[in-house]
Parts: sequence; C-alpha cells; structure tokens
Amino acid sequence: MKYDAILMDLQMPEMDGYEATTRIRELSNGIDTPIIAMTADAMKGVKEQVVKVGMNAYISKPFEPVELFSVLQRVIQGSMLKGYQQTAAAAQPSVSLPVLQVEETLARLGNNQALVMLLMQKFKANHFATIEEIREAASGGDRDQARFLTHTLKGAASNTDAKRLVKVLARLEHALVHYNESSFESILIELNESFMEVLVTLDYYLNEHQKATT
Repeated sequence: MKYDAILMDLQMPEMDGYEATTRIRELSNGIDTPIIAMTADAMKGVKEQVVKVGMNAYISKPFEPVELFSVLQRVIQGSMLKGYQQTAAAAQPSVSLPVLQVEETLARLGNNQALVMLLMQKFKANHFATIEEIREAASGGDRDQARFLTHTLKGAASNTDAKRLVKVLARLEHALVHYNESSFESILIELNESFMEVLVTLDYYLNEHQKATT
C-alpha cells in the first residue's frame, strides 16, 4: 500500500519515530514517501535529527490545522491536496452571507466543509427554542437560568461567527444582570429578529452546499 504522506509522532512507545522512519526508508515502497515529524519536544537539535533520519518536515504540537495543511502541501508530490482545495472551493455558495462570517469559520476550521456543516446543523438543532426558553425563565423570575441560557447561546453563536447575534446576546446578558423589564423586552425583540436572520441564513447555506455537492 502506498501512502501520500506519513505523520510521525517522535515519542511513541516501544519504537520511537526516528527508528520507525529508518525502517520505513528501508522498505521498497517507503523510500520516497513524505514523512512529517510531529512532536511537542522543542529542544535544540530535534529538527537536525529529523532531517538526518530521512524525514521531510517537522511540525510542533500543538498546531493549527492551517499549519498542517501548509506542510502537507509543501511535501506531497501530486494533486491530492489540489483536488481537495478545488472541491472545497466549488462547494462554497457564490453569494455573500453577511449575517454569518462563513469565510472566517472556514478559515478557522481549516476549510473543513464537513465540520462547518456539522457546526451549523448542531446550532439549529440545539438552539431552535432557546429564545423562548430565555423569555420563559426571565418572566418566571429565574434570571440566573435566563443568563445561563443567554451565555450558552452566545458561545454557540460565536462558534458559527454570527457576530451581530453575539453582540445582541451580550447586551441581553448585561440587561439580565441589571434587570429592567422594558429594556429586557426591547432587546429580546431585537434578539428574535437577529436569531431568525441567522436561522434563515443557515438554511440557505446548508441548501446551497447540498446543491453543490449532489
């Protein structure tokens, strides 16, 4: 079996990454396979040793996905990553979606379309009724629960880069700490509008993605 690349942990039990690389290089189908060293060991001399045993590149843990993609793109000979990038680009909707900063979400998640889709689907499934739950908790006098729900929704909205929604939720969270019923209701109306915009945009993006991939 031929692999496009090997991610090699240097600190493995029984056989470390250096010895494993040496043995792979002795195999007929492992002579030219790119090997990328992965380690949390930042000691001087590690990079030199990595090159000495025949590895092609080195990446320190923890790392961002974009760093790994960059290293893979540099060492892999062939079109595997180019094909992936072309597919990902073709799958993105051609319209701008200002309610969600989709490009930022994609960049943060290493252009992993499947992960972005999962994030959006989970937001809809987990928080569809949260606005009404906040209203009920506050009107019932349980402002601690209302603040908890608001904070949770704000975190989920931040993960999907729904920045306008995050700002409205931050204001609502503040209003629940310094409670004023009229102010709370006013912000809640704005929140409901912003939340519905996000849901509509999520549906649009998910539908566009489905069209592009079928």
